Amino acid sequence: MKEIIQKIQNKLDKYPNLKTEYGDNYAIVYPADENGFKVRLDAGDTEYTVSYSGWHDHFEDPDEALNCFGFGLSDNCRLKVYLHGDSEYKWKVEYLKNRKWHKDSETGVLFFKFWQKKKIVYLQNKLVKSL
Repeated sequence: MKEIIQKIQNKLDKYPNLKTEYGDNYAIVYPADENGFKVRLDAGDTEYTVSYSGWHDHFEDPDEALNCFGFGLSDNCRLKVYLHGDSEYKWKVEYLKNRKWHKDSETGVLFFKFWQKKKIVYLQNKLVKSL
C-alpha cells in the first residue's frame, strides 16, 4: 500500500461511521446519503488524482492531494452537478467563504444528451466539520 493511502486510512479509522474502501493505490470514501458524493484518491507513480463524483484534479504534491481529498469530505465543500436527463455532464467544486458559495474549479464532458431536460443538483458530504 502506498504511503499516502496508509495516511488516509490512519486518519479515517478515527471515523468508524464512514463507509470506506482501500486498495494498494486508492482510497474511497462513499457518501453517507443521497445528498453526498464519492471522494476518491488514486496514487500513481508520478501524480495523484482526486475525484469528487465526475470532477477530478491532478497533483504532483502529495500534501496538496491530501488537502483536496479532505476538503471533499468537509462541510465547506459542495459539488454543483449539471445533468441532461439522468446523465451528469459537468461538475463544479464550490467552497464556502463568508457564508457565500464561490466557484473553485470545474470538469465537464463533451458529449451529453443535450436534447433532454437540464437539471442542476447540489451535493455536499458534511462528513467532517470545518472550524
